[in-house]
Amino acid sequence: MGREIEARIREEGRRVTRWTGVLVLSVLALALATGSALGQEENDEAFDLAGVVTNDSGQPLVGALVMFAGSDLGTLTDTEGRFRLPDVLPGRVELTLEQLGYADRRWQGVVGPETGSLLIRMEPQAVMLEGLEVVADRFESRRRAYPYSSRSWDRDVVATSPYDSMMQFVQGRGGLFLTDCRGRTSFSSTCIWYRGRPVAPRIYVDEAPVFAGMEYLDMIQPWEVHMVEIYRRGTEIRIYTQHFMERAAKTRLQPIAFR
Repeated sequence: MGREIEARIREEGRRVTRWTGVLVLSVLALALATGSALGQEENDEAFDLAGVVTNDSGQPLVGALVMFAGSDLGTLTDTEGRFRLPDVLPGRVELTLEQLGYADRRWQGVVGPETGSLLIRMEPQAVMLEGLEVVADRFESRRRAYPYSSRSWDRDVVATSPYDSMMQFVQGRGGLFLTDCRGRTSFSSTCIWYRGRPVAPRIYVDEAPVFAGMEYLDMIQPWEVHMVEIYRRGTEIRIYTQHFMERAAKTRLQPIAFR
């Protein structure tokens, strides 16, 4: 009888040992899985991807468009050529860069929270840059020949402005006082206050008149624009898009003279 009891005790001990081993292994496996999941979650934490865009001489490029390849998500470089893309997940990314006068650029790489500021250079297109300079000089000559006051802003100012539309830009940077002009002989419901009365500005986009008036400027975003001109305290506003200036640079456009 005593031997049977001893045998049962030894058998129960072996069973407890086996179950204890299984329990320990299960706890270790769970701990490893949990740790792996936590590590994965930590590695997948979104971060801000920052960088600087320069030309081949190291000079910062202002207003360069930086986007994720195949996406509409992007940003513009500031006055020091810097950009910041928020909420980027770690891993391989592909960026596309565009700037008038420079060859389009693609950048690929693996990034993460530990990634420092990227440095991306763009190659200039000498013929295009020369054409832009020629056209810019011709527009400036036309402004000087205008008998009344005129002001202008180039892409460095327009693209890095805090405004969401060109209507906001001309109001904020141009100092225009907008007022209601409904009921008057105008296609637009927005006028400017000029010499004590509401006046509907003449609006031109890419040298073509726009009859929709000031409201049309509310549909144009600053990143689309290369240059803005305001004449005679806002009674005439001229917007030039990036696409227009690209064509103008290729053909060495001669602006239409004012009558």
